[in-house]
Amino acid sequence: MRKKFPNLMGYNCTYREIRRLKNASAEEPMSLGEETAFEDGYVVPLHIEAMKVICRNELSEDLQMDTFAFVQPRRSIPLQKSWHRRPSIIMLGMDNLSRMTLRNNMPSLFENIKKP
Repeated sequence: MRKKFPNLMGYNCTYREIRRLKNASAEEPMSLGEETAFEDGYVVPLHIEAMKVICRNELSEDLQMDTFAFVQPRRSIPLQKSWHRRPSIIMLGMDNLSRMTLRNNMPSLFENIKKP
């Protein structure tokens, strides 16, 4: 990589697990775990529900900092023999632009979603 981009400095990334105290409300502070280094292809352990990721260059300057939340499976679920079950919940996330696009491109679906 350095041969191709000689000005590129090295970097490393670490994460800190974000833990919520048991029975804590959403307004209460969270605790951060120890910094753990990781590389490309790292598999997040199943017990981690959220993490704060920081990538730094060789001079220890922060290049990027993000927070991620996960929905991790608690146990392995065997494959169902029949997948004819219908979902009991449908969740749609829309921002203003996609809401306008939905209204213009799929008006009948938009009307059905608006119904109580």
